[in-house]
Amino acid sequence: IDHFRPEIESQLQAALGRRVSLGKLHLSLIPLTIRADAVTIAEDPRFHRKEPFVEAERLLVRPSFWPLLRGQVEIDALELQCPRIELVKDIAGRWNYESLGAPPTEAEAGKPGASEPASDGTPRAMPALFRVAIRDGRISRADMAGGKAPQVIDHIDLQLADFAPGRQFTIEGRLQLPGGGQAISWEGRGGPLVRADPAATPLDLKLRLDEVDLARLQSFSGAPSGQTGAIVSGEINLRSRTPKLELAGVLTLADFQAGGIRLTDPIQADLALSADLALQTLTIQRGAVSLGATPLTLSGGASWAAPARIDLQAQAKEAGLARLLALGALFAGDALAGVAGSGTVSFRLHAIGPLDNFEALSLTGDGTLGGASLTLPALAKPVAVRHAEFQFDRQSARVLNLAATLGSSAISGSFGRQDFAAPRVRFDLSFAQIIVGEWQSLLRETQAGQVTRIFSPLPAVQAAVKVRPSLLERISGQGHIRVGALRHDALVLTRLQSPVTLSRSVIELKPFSAEVCGGTQTGAIKLDLGSSPARCEISSVMRKVDASLGKSAKQEG
Repeated sequence: IDHFRPEIESQLQAALGRRVSLGKLHLSLIPLTIRADAVTIAEDPRFHRKEPFVEAERLLVRPSFWPLLRGQVEIDALELQCPRIELVKDIAGRWNYESLGAPPTEAEAGKPGASEPASDGTPRAMPALFRVAIRDGRISRADMAGGKAPQVIDHIDLQLADFAPGRQFTIEGRLQLPGGGQAISWEGRGGPLVRADPAATPLDLKLRLDEVDLARLQSFSGAPSGQTGAIVSGEINLRSRTPKLELAGVLTLADFQAGGIRLTDPIQADLALSADLALQTLTIQRGAVSLGATPLTLSGGASWAAPARIDLQAQAKEAGLARLLALGALFAGDALAGVAGSGTVSFRLHAIGPLDNFEALSLTGDGTLGGASLTLPALAKPVAVRHAEFQFDRQSARVLNLAATLGSSAISGSFGRQDFAAPRVRFDLSFAQIIVGEWQSLLRETQAGQVTRIFSPLPAVQAAVKVRPSLLERISGQGHIRVGALRHDALVLTRLQSPVTLSRSVIELKPFSAEVCGGTQTGAIKLDLGSSPARCEISSVMRKVDASLGKSAKQEG
């Protein structure tokens, strides 16, 4: 049977456009199989590498029976056992697999190992193979320009059936990622093969992922991870018609992390997405996402062509606030840093704007918050929110019908904010009581600056790093407050009310009025929290204040 070795090598060289070397051949009759002890497929000569493109321990060739009796080999199927495949990208961005199947150039045609013509002088036609299989293969990926160690994936099984030029083929396979327990399998149809650009070959596949480490998969593919990771399981239907790509399926992402933030609850996603790689756009046809027991519905799309933008709609009903804040922190960066909470929230939101600048987004929608506890970085104690309604209108946000408690102070009323980057506020708030000492302990010192890190799930958008002043240094606006009782040591002001003006770290109450010790007090208070130390200016007029009540209160204190 070894007599057929040159013929088989010649057919494989014609099919691959590469030099093929086989070891000694052996014949097995049931099933009819020719086995080569070893096989080598040469590297693309343009890469100037001594290492071959493929080395395999064995090659099984299944020939047609009757031509073999006539002394001819017509290959029906090939199986490479334990191959080692070297994928290499050169400094020009070309891959060594791109020239597979291409006819040799005139310069290469006369070299040893080049595909030889048939006996009548005509070029050999590439054989139509019924089946091509790889068993327990290893693929390594290297970049000649990167200088990094090659990335390796072992235990790859792949099978192509009905594989022939100009026609569709069936495909199935499985690969095991490093680390154990991580597997990706696929089955479906592809083709016809686009030899000039194999990545453009049409595909219709069903993918199954079993606890796949996203970071390791990105590392092997060469895609930037952006400090993003997750353990992914589920099924996806993939349809590729370059430049269009469609994905639909159900995935579970455990241990999701991005931008230094990790989610403790798994994300379950039932999605249908379409992408146009030429236009760099993504569209969500169906988006049902659950973080733990918190459901979220998504629709809309995004563009990752610079500058990256989103047009996204989201809604949830009686969702867990804690989980939504954790999910939002992935995208909002330091806008939600230090913010935590519990309770339920329902909302409908539409966000339009740049993906790497949360404060420049245009938001519209509304929602309600109830039975909540909200922790804010500027407060030492959480705010208990019994009920609140909120509305968004482009660059403005309003909170209505607020019923909340901070420490021993019950708070009600409304407030709004315009322009997220340089906030302007309006408010009308009532406090049952304010204990000055308590509020001094509640308010934390604000830092002069902070860093914003924005996570983006789109491949061409990197994390943005910006330094901006604190909220207190940027905020301005006006409103009105009412306080049932303001207590400072033994001094008690009742029925305090005043217009309030905020102007970048300066708070002014003018004119304020209150009742104190049976009389009244009016005047103005100006606080400059931007200076160090903070400054306070007070001017007041008191009428009919009972000094003996004040003295008695002082003695009791």
